[in-house]
Order: sequence, then structure tokens, then C-alpha cells
Amino acid sequence: MHVATRIVSAAIVRLAALGFGVLVLAVPAAGALPSGTLQIAPRGQGGVIVVNPPGINAETGTPADAVCDQSSGDSSCTRLYDPGTKVTLTPSGLVFAGWSDPDCSGHDPCTVTVGTDPRTVVGTFTPLRLQVLVGQNSSGTSAKVTSTPAGVDCSDDCKTKFPAGTMITLHAVPNGHTFTRWAFGCTPNGMDCTVTLSDDPQPVGVSFDNAQPPGQPATIKVAFQVRKRGNGGGTVSASGGIACPGNCTRQFTFGTSLKLDAHADEGSVFTGWGGVCRQETSCTVPVGPVTAITATFAHDTTPPTAPTALAVTTVSKSSVSIGWSASSDNVGVTGYATYLNGSAVGSTTDVAYTFGNLACATAYEVGVAALDRAGNRSARTAVTATTSPCAAAVVTVAVTRVSVKGLHIAVVLRVSRATRAHVTLTRGGRKVLARAFSLQAGSNTLALTAAPGTYRLTIGVDGASKVVTRTVVVKRK
Repeated sequence: MHVATRIVSAAIVRLAALGFGVLVLAVPAAGALPSGTLQIAPRGQGGVIVVNPPGINAETGTPADAVCDQSSGDSSCTRLYDPGTKVTLTPSGLVFAGWSDPDCSGHDPCTVTVGTDPRTVVGTFTPLRLQVLVGQNSSGTSAKVTSTPAGVDCSDDCKTKFPAGTMITLHAVPNGHTFTRWAFGCTPNGMDCTVTLSDDPQPVGVSFDNAQPPGQPATIKVAFQVRKRGNGGGTVSASGGIACPGNCTRQFTFGTSLKLDAHADEGSVFTGWGGVCRQETSCTVPVGPVTAITATFAHDTTPPTAPTALAVTTVSKSSVSIGWSASSDNVGVTGYATYLNGSAVGSTTDVAYTFGNLACATAYEVGVAALDRAGNRSARTAVTATTSPCAAAVVTVAVTRVSVKGLHIAVVLRVSRATRAHVTLTRGGRKVLARAFSLQAGSNTLALTAAPGTYRLTIGVDGASKVVTRTVVVKRK
């Protein structure tokens, strides 16, 4: 029997034993290997992923087994397909905990499309094994490591099963030895450290005294994909060689903690990581339990909030100054447009503005609206302000006649505009009479009555630059 036929037959037998129907396996012509790569990694002893279609074994170039159960250490299944092939992955065996790819949801079978970039799908089964590696001298009592929740009690290398996703706190117990450090695999906090179980086996190393620290066992390397979505522009960057203006794929060791940063282009906004992280622009993920992430950028169409607490701060005969409380925006306010009687007249990045070259004693509608980087404009906020009164023109004054008839004094006064006159009579330096008169533009007659005597008549006019004085003599008839 041909080697490809034997492999196909073995795959069908294994599928039948697992309760799956018979698959039809297409065998490519010799030497024509497909260019699309799909890495399949069940993690958990006894976990099995059934692959349909099985594809070509990337190591041997021959038809692959339809069952992938290489679930430990640095083992995985790598298959070759023609790009565009849809592959269905079905979990079997232990209790299935979930997929690493956002295109796969829940505990159902997952169908992925193979592309030209390498792709990895990890299926996690529970329980997983936490491997504790202890480096210490052998004399006397042994130092050990315990755990919360309970289960780990290791004075030498050991493996303990926990449900997938369990957060475990490990405690170093020196027992007369000297704790040196946590060598790898967890987040240290003194003689404690924490680890979240996601691989099998997932190693943590610790050392005591001057013993050689344990070495870190090998695990699989996986392809991590960044997928950009949305109608906006932006890039995703991270340490480890990721700088993606679009979709990109990089390879990392399973368990690598990767911090991703999203950078929206001008006029766009970052809207999220597809549920893996919140909408914050930074997201830290463990590679392996997560093998793909979606970053979505959208055109920014959200305007800022309208400015509030708009108030007139100062006015003059030719200007009005206003101030307001800052607006907010989903991306950021870049400035404010200012309006005079409904027309845009200026802009500012401050929360204050002065309108100049205005007419005196005139009411104006002054307003402001906030702007963001995409040019979105908030609703306009406006108030009415009136400039200070105009400066009065100098009044010209002409006394055209002063007459005295008996006890009555008449003054004919011509003024250039409406105003008021203040008239006093003094005798011997003492004021004996004071009167105010409203004047109309043109000729006005001011009438006074006084006792006989000689008086100094003084006429002051509001807005005039000089005071008029005359001497009048009052006699009885």
C-alpha cells in the first residue's frame, strides 16, 4: 500500500474510534505542496482536536492524520493547505476550555480560513499541569514550594493538575535554607509569586541557596496575528517586532506576555480590541492562550460636547471678552471657533476670546463651538453682550442774550445737542440760587427770579468744554 494511502486509512480508523464520520481526504500531486500554513495546538493531556480536512503534514509533506493530539511541551501539529481553504477544528477528549482565536467562540467546533500568512489555533483542555522546578542543595531539610489554592507541595520537580485558567499563588518555604529567587514562569512578590495556568505543562522555576537555578523547559512557538478592522486608519505596535499598518503575523514562544499599543491616524479613533481588552489603547495579552487579536479603527464622527458656562467677562466701547468651561471629546478637543452674530470670525485653543473692532452702545450675539482633530464641530453656545456707551461729543454753547426785567432774569442759550445746564447766582461770594435745566438742541430760554442786587451768573453745560459767566444787575421797577 502506498504511504499516503496508509496514512489516510489510519486517520479514518482514529476518527471512527472517536465517533466522527468518515472524511474524504484530498491528496495533492507529488511535489506540489500548498503554501498556506495552519498550526494546531491542543494543550492538555488527553486533549484531541479533529481536523477536517486534515491537510498535508508540514514535516513530512505527506497527507496528515485527521486527529491532532500532540499536546505537551514543544509539540503541535502543523498542516499545509491551499490559501482560502476552510478548515473545521473539533475538540474532543478532556473538558474543552476554549479557543485562542477570536474567530472561534465558546466550546463549539471552529472553522478558520487558511491564508498566506502562518496561522495558529490553540485549543485549551482542562485540567492542565503546573510544573514546579526547584533548585536547591541536597543537605539537611529540604526547602519546598506550596500553593494557594492547595495542591502544590514540592521539594523537588513536580507536576500538579488544576483547571485551565486557574490563578495560582506559589509560596516559597525555605525550611532553614535561603530563598534566592523565582527563576521564571510567574510574577514574583517576595517569596510568593502568581501564575495563571494556560499551558501544559506550564513551568515555574525557583532556586534556594547557591544552587544552580533550574532551566526553563521548551514549549511551542506560535504565530500571533494582529488583524486591523474598520473604516479608519491606524497602526499597532509592540516589542518583539510588531509594527502593523495593516494585518501582520509574528512568531512568539507560548506564554509570552505581549503589550500592544494602538495608534489612531489623524481623523480616526481607536474603538477596541475585539473584546480581549477594553477600549484603552494599550492591551497586554499572553501569547498562546491568545493567538490573534482584532484592532478596530473608525473615522471619528463624534463631535465634542458644547462649551458650557459661557459668560461675558469684560466689555468696552469697542470690544467684548467671553470665557467658558472646556468641552470634552472621545479623542480630544483641538480648539474653539468663535462667532459674532452667527458668523464665524476667529478661533482659539484657550477657553477665552475677545471680539474687537465693535461699535459702541451696540448689542451683539457672541458664541463659541468646540472642534476636534477630525474637524467635527460641537453645537454652538451663545450669549448677548452690549458694548459700553459711546463717548458724548463736545457740546458747543452760545449765549445769545441775557436780559433783566424787574426781578426776572432771562438767558437765551443755544447748544449743539440735548443736554443739561446748571445755573447759579452768587453775591458777595455766597451762592444764593442754583437751578438745573434740560436743554434741547438749538435755542433754549432759561428763566430765573432774584432779589434786587448785583449777581454773578454762572452757566455750566454737561458736555461743554467751558463755563459761561455774566454779571447781572436786578432792580425793582
